[in-house]
Amino acid sequence: MRSLAIAILMAASPLAAAQEPMFEALGQAPIVAGDRVRARERALDEALRQAVEQATATVLEPTDLVARASDLKLRIYPKAKAYITTYRILDEGEQVPGTFEVHLS
Repeated sequence: MRSLAIAILMAASPLAAAQEPMFEALGQAPIVAGDRVRARERALDEALRQAVEQATATVLEPTDLVARASDLKLRIYPKAKAYITTYRILDEGEQVPGTFEVHLS
């Protein structure tokens, strides 16, 4: 598991950015009780998770992804923010009424 986390960190690190592709992700979250701030946080968390999922898919073979799916879902993806050192928000806002979206790179 430690080697998986290190591989993901390397794929998302600034030094690897010159060699590795950049990832774009779109996170969405419902705006509940008018709380746009919380919806933005949830949308950002989802977008970061998607970016880590994309990075993981480039590091691991498809068979390894399937074999480690449970570990990834329980230990890596929920902590996506910890694996991404820098990101840029390309667009954000209420695109569909009642849903906040964050598009990042």
